[in-house]
Amino acid sequence: MIPIGLCSIAAGTYAIVQWIRIWEISQNHSESLAQIEQAIQKRDWSRALQVCEQRNHPFLKAWRTVFLLLIGGKSNLQGIQEEVSIECEKLVAQLESALHPLGAMVTVLPMLGFLGTIVGLISSFQSWEQMGTQISISALSGGIYQAMITTAAGLITAIPYYLIHHYFTVRSQAIALNLSKETTQLFRLIKDTLLREIPMDSSSFLNTTS
Repeated sequence: MIPIGLCSIAAGTYAIVQWIRIWEISQNHSESLAQIEQAIQKRDWSRALQVCEQRNHPFLKAWRTVFLLLIGGKSNLQGIQEEVSIECEKLVAQLESALHPLGAMVTVLPMLGFLGTIVGLISSFQSWEQMGTQISISALSGGIYQAMITTAAGLITAIPYYLIHHYFTVRSQAIALNLSKETTQLFRLIKDTLLREIPMDSSSFLNTTS
C-alpha cells in the first residue's frame, strides 16, 4: 500500500503541473496577436518583438525568434521558419513533459495492486500451510480479503488518473495544432508583407516580357 500511495501522490503532482501548463498556454492572446499582425503589415519588427515580450504567453515566446532574426537583417524565410519550428517543438515538448511520467504512473498503479495481491496470497498460503488441519474458513477468507485490498487500491487510484491523462493528452494535441496553425498564418503574413516590399520597376518588366 505504501508504494501505491507514493505513486498516487506523484501522479497527482504531475497532474497539477500539467494543468498549470495548459492553463498558462490557454490564456487568451488574441489582442496581442492582432497587435503583432498590425506591426507586421507596417514592417515594424521592433514593435512586433515588443508585443511578444510584453506578455508571458508561451506562443509569443516562441515567436520572438522570428522578429529577432528579421531585426538582425536575416531575410531567408525558410531558415527563419526552421529555427522557429525548433522553438515550437521545444514548447510542445515542454507542454507534454509531465504527460509521460503521469502515463507511467497510470500504468504502474494497477500493476502495484496486482503485485500486492500476489505477495499477500503467497504470505497467506504460507500461513495456511503452517496451520495444517487447523485452518478455518475465516482464516481463508481473511487472508484473501487482505490480499485483494491492494488490487482495489491500485485500480481506484489508477482509473481517475487514466481519465485525467486522456483529457490532458487531447488538450495538449489541440494546443499543438493551434500553435502550428497560428505560426503558419504568421509566416504567411510576413511573406506577403516582404513580397510587397520589393516593387518591380518598368524596365525589368519590359526585359522579362521581351
